Amino acid sequence: MLHRANHKCSVDPFQDLDDLIPSSKVVASSSLAGFSAGQVAKKLSPAPTEGIVQFPVSGPEIHVIKLYLEVLEDCVMQCGLFAAPLTTATSPGPCLNRAEVELKKGKAGWLEIPLSAKIENPGWHFFEFACNGSICIFEQEEAPVGVLFHQAKKLSKVGISNPYSEFSPTTSLLPHPSSAPLIEVFPKQNIYLPGNLADGKGYPDRLPNLWISQATDFKYPEFVEFHWESPQEISAVDIVFDGTLEFLFPARPQRFPVKRVTSIVRRYRIFYMDEVGHWKELLEVSDNALAFRTHEFPSLSTKALELEILDTNGLDRAQVFQVRAYS
Repeated sequence: MLHRANHKCSVDPFQDLDDLIPSSKVVASSSLAGFSAGQVAKKLSPAPTEGIVQFPVSGPEIHVIKLYLEVLEDCVMQCGLFAAPLTTATSPGPCLNRAEVELKKGKAGWLEIPLSAKIENPGWHFFEFACNGSICIFEQEEAPVGVLFHQAKKLSKVGISNPYSEFSPTTSLLPHPSSAPLIEVFPKQNIYLPGNLADGKGYPDRLPNLWISQATDFKYPEFVEFHWESPQEISAVDIVFDGTLEFLFPARPQRFPVKRVTSIVRRYRIFYMDEVGHWKELLEVSDNALAFRTHEFPSLSTKALELEILDTNGLDRAQVFQVRAYS
């Protein structure tokens, strides 16, 4: 009952044997292919000379990390690639590789850092840097889920304090995704695929566990489809949208300039496929502000469902953690 009401009640995922979605084939209109979601980047202020960038890795290897920055004076950058220890999720553990890069003063651009490593355990990884000169790191607003900047505690004003580290993850002060440095990993990591909607996980653990579409103006809807080989009797659909879980709600009520969590889908429709293969609209929601929605309806027989996303509460892409369907 707690699982159906979207209450997490264990560190282990709940195996929902009644959910029909895990047995379906999932396809989507698009998927975000990297960690740079397309927003305009701005200089991170104050300009740090050291820090850690957290990002998810699905494996099996990393060859190059690229960081967008501006070099203000000739200097040397010490870099390291770390995996998360198996006992914890979001703090650096074993070092996989190190590199030293000489930087020359110049315009802003992508810095390519050779940090090859075999990925034995998919999950959170960390790029650590320290520079002996002045640089400007560029950050993107509303970064994809799982990309965070861990700033030196002496500079950080917000985040979760880690007593075992000199760095603290910087999370958003407003109800929208956090900002993070512009970073890319090669080969590209297949993190935000639609198959995450059927993995039975409605929250991040060692990976983000959600589907993210490419950046869009929603002139054309983004969608995900669920197909079964044989007809299924369905009378309820649950949807877990992204409610920006890294945003820390204040201890006391306060006003925000943003009235809603921008990552939550605002307008969406659900379709089902009839016996001759035509899509029929089942329901439409036009002004949603909730991260969890459940819909019950008279039982129908179908071989496919579609979730069509028409708009969000501000974010320029669709982000959904989980879809569940029941007889």
